[in-house]
Amino acid sequence: MVLSSNHKFNLVKIVCEPTGGYEKVLMNQAREFGFYTECVNGEATHKAKVIESNDSGKNDKKDCRVIHMLATQGSTITCTNRPQKYKNLKLLNGKYEDLSLEGGRMKNRICSYRLELFPDLQLTPRQIYSKVGSCVISVYGLNPYTISQITWKAFEKKVTKLYGRKIGGSALTLLEKIYKDAKISALNINPEWYTDELESAFRDAYTRLLQIIELKEEYKIKMIDVLKQTNEYERLKDTPVSDFMLSRLIAETGSWSDYDDISQLFRYGGMNLIEKQSGTYNGCLKLSKKGNSLMRKIMGQITFSTFIKKGALYADFYQKQKAKKGGFYGLACVMRKSLTMMFGLYKSNTEFNAERVFNQLAQPLAKTA
Repeated sequence: MVLSSNHKFNLVKIVCEPTGGYEKVLMNQAREFGFYTECVNGEATHKAKVIESNDSGKNDKKDCRVIHMLATQGSTITCTNRPQKYKNLKLLNGKYEDLSLEGGRMKNRICSYRLELFPDLQLTPRQIYSKVGSCVISVYGLNPYTISQITWKAFEKKVTKLYGRKIGGSALTLLEKIYKDAKISALNINPEWYTDELESAFRDAYTRLLQIIELKEEYKIKMIDVLKQTNEYERLKDTPVSDFMLSRLIAETGSWSDYDDISQLFRYGGMNLIEKQSGTYNGCLKLSKKGNSLMRKIMGQITFSTFIKKGALYADFYQKQKAKKGGFYGLACVMRKSLTMMFGLYKSNTEFNAERVFNQLAQPLAKTA
């Protein structure tokens, strides 16, 4: 880059392939020098080596030749520098995803400790994480040996004090069940030091899970606030997709103004279709899954939570597609169709009209000023 500047070269384009994050440093420096920047898909580079030199070996000189060949053919990906609000969304969504994964690990750990500490507890996860379950954990660490050593009245009184009001109805039934199950589990003979260690580990995991839940709620609020500053929110806020899930989707895709058509958005998320056909053999059409995996995950969550539930926008369409080739096929169809609907709504800048989703003759609703 310094050499090209010294020789006053104009219209220089810096092209590279992903290299574990180092390409970001290179691209940032190139933009500072005023050069154009583009990237080459790593998979395209890998496959093009066979064409360029008839072998799949790897070295720096060969990589440069292959990248240059792909660049001259126009087989590149434009590198854009996201505006600040989209960068912020991307960062927040990454932190939220990390917390979600950690929360999943904590739940697995809690389940493992609970099975070891309180094997006879016959409660669902939702009941364990209910307000009554949380109170029992806070007071007794869900330790059946501790609970079984006190009377029912003392147990109920102590939990009620933390609960904040008199416990009745289903909450009281749940509390009674915990007490009875504790009496049974206490018949298992375990060393005191072992149960104390399990209780401590259980408390730590449960406390961390509560912290994660609280942090996730904070990130939700921040992401929605940032989303409301984007054009995507203004054009898609009337769709059935919640503000938070829309913020997660836009965090991964960036501004939709960067995409000329839906096929580019599909390819970015690995939602484009691949076909295998040879002679009389016709394979199934499948998602390529070669793209942003988190974007696909988010679209799957949007589809499950918004579009295919009973009475939802794509519920009947999903059932028809599912009957053809199974649930995964139906899910993929709805993911692609719903994203196409939202992208078309964004590009046309019209109001959302549910009747128009399956009836193209329906008149679009113009945006009011």
